[in-house]
Order: sequence, then C-alpha cells, then structure tokens
Amino acid sequence: MKISLGKFRKIYDIAVIGGGAAGISAAINGKAAMKDVVIFESDEPLLKIRKAREIRNYPGFPKATGEEISEAFLNHIKEMDIDLKREKVTGIVREKNFVIYTQKGKAWAKTVILAVGLKSEETFPGEEDLLGKGVSYCVLCDGAAYSGGKVAVISDSEEGEMEAEALKKDYGCGVVYIPLYELKSSDASFSILKNRPLAFKPREKGVEVEFKDMEEGLIVDGVFLIKQFTSPGRLVRGLKMRGRHIAVNRAMETNIPGVFAAGDCTGGPFKIAKAVGEGQIAALGAVRYISQLDSQKMEVKQ
Repeated sequence: MKISLGKFRKIYDIAVIGGGAAGISAAINGKAAMKDVVIFESDEPLLKIRKAREIRNYPGFPKATGEEISEAFLNHIKEMDIDLKREKVTGIVREKNFVIYTQKGKAWAKTVILAVGLKSEETFPGEEDLLGKGVSYCVLCDGAAYSGGKVAVISDSEEGEMEAEALKKDYGCGVVYIPLYELKSSDASFSILKNRPLAFKPREKGVEVEFKDMEEGLIVDGVFLIKQFTSPGRLVRGLKMRGRHIAVNRAMETNIPGVFAAGDCTGGPFKIAKAVGEGQIAALGAVRYISQLDSQKMEVKQ
C-alpha cells in the first residue's frame, strides 16, 4: 500500500519574506503570539541598518551604531528560536496554503508577510505585459510548463547558471543562456548568447527576444529572468502595487487575503521605528487571519 506523506509536510503559520527591521519585528511578534514562524532572507540580515555609523532616533538606543542595533535584533530572534533561512524567495503561489518557492526548494505557510525593502529594478520593454504569458521569474514555479521546450534564461548573476542547468536536466528543455554579467565558465552544457537583450515581443507560439546588434531575434517557448532582486509585484502574482510600493491598508493587509506587507516596501518614511511598527501590525493581522481560518474549520466540523 502506498502512503502519501504530503499531508504530513511542515506548514508554518507565518512566513516572513525579508530579514530587515520590519521582517524581524513581524517574526518576533508572530512568535510571541505562539505561532510557528520562519524568516527567508537571501542577503545578510539587517544589512542596511548594519552599515549605519550612528542612529540617534530609535527609542532606547541613543547614539547607537547600526552594528549595535543589528546585533540586538538578531539576538532577540535567536533567543526566541525563530527559524531564519538564508534562501532567496523566487515565487509565492496561493493554493490551499501559500507555497513559497526558493532557490533550494519550497515551503508552505498559512500566511505571508512581505518585508522585502525597496530597491530599484530595471525591466525590459514587454516584460510586464508577458508575465505569466511566456515570461517567468521562477524555475521551480513554472519550469514544468515548458518541459521539452526551448527556453531562454536571462540572468544578472551566476545564480542563473544553476537555474539553466535545472531547466535542462529536470525539465528536458533546450536552453539558451544569456548572461548580463561577465561569464567566467565556458564549459556549460547549454548554449550561450552574449548579446544584450533589448525587449520581449509576443509571438503566436512563444516569445521573441530582441537584441542589440542582431537583426533577427530569438524565438523561444518561454523566458526565465533570474534577477538578484525581484519586485514584490512579480514575486506574488496579482499583488496590487502603488508605483514601486505595495498597496496596504492600515492593518498592513494587501489585496490578497493572508498576505501582509511592512516596512520600506509599503512606502515612506524610511525609518527603523516605522518599519518595526508596521512589522508588529502585520504580524498581529496574520495572527488574526489564522484565528479566523481556525474558526471557519471548527464551524465546518460542527
């Protein structure tokens, strides 16, 4: 008899995406409410704060250095035994629970708090229009849809080489790799094209990648963009944005039930105290959302 282990997989109550002040505040408050919490952070946690020479406006830390405040925050999550995973999140999909795709695999959570900060992101013409229609940012999320097909992988870092290998080996794709950086290795098992992409255009079957100094473009079934930073609007499909910022209400709720946001990604002022406060509000909202889910389940059973 075959036994499925799917129902025994670990499901976190709250997945926090981002290890800055807002993310750590959200995790601490979620844990204080007796919830199972995980933080995903691809970079060094609190890197932005750590670089500050002196911070004079954070209550309780007069004339503290960024290093001192960072250490205090990290000691707090260590003391509370909060799970911190050094993994880049590449996509979030809502199913029965939320599936968080990372470079190393995937995790499940009942709620998600986006605390990804704010960074500028350059996009190609046609990129946003073709998202989900031939353009993707997540191999684990969408690789199977292109099994056996021809794909282009465009990356601004060496991370893309691993994703290209995965598409070739795991999904049987023919891969054209387009590095936006100086490629060190030349013994890759896939084709390499070093021309600079200019734009994406839809074709009857697939996508055409146009290039600088090339008269003819490259037509493929799909394009995977592997970026060091992916904006939250592309990380979570359907997420409502206001310009560069995630649209939230005063409860830090987004337009997607169960998804909250906090910190710089929701807009200014870009201060530690504001980020910490929003992180707390988002965590309390997530806890309340989980309680509502539990109540609904009880009603169904009765």
